[in-house]
Amino acid sequence: MKFVFERNLPHQTRAVESIVEVFKDLNIRDEKSYLKDYVNPTIDINSLTYLKNIENLMYKNEIKLKPIKSNIVDIMMETGTGKT
Repeated sequence: MKFVFERNLPHQTRAVESIVEVFKDLNIRDEKSYLKDYVNPTIDINSLTYLKNIENLMYKNEIKLKPIKSNIVDIMMETGTGKT
């Protein structure tokens, strides 16, 4: 049996676009000190843009929950969606 990997499937493309959309137009700050090789870039989660991006995605994807302010973006895809 041989695996067949398909590229550019619509559900995969939508998932990637949604992830990118969360961070659209946000100011991402890179560490400038000696820690720059050990610390992740940071964003301001108190920014109205961050919350608005999430709200827009939730509306677009028909998610009817109230968004919460969090620094955790949990990315989940169902089994068989082509994450590999």
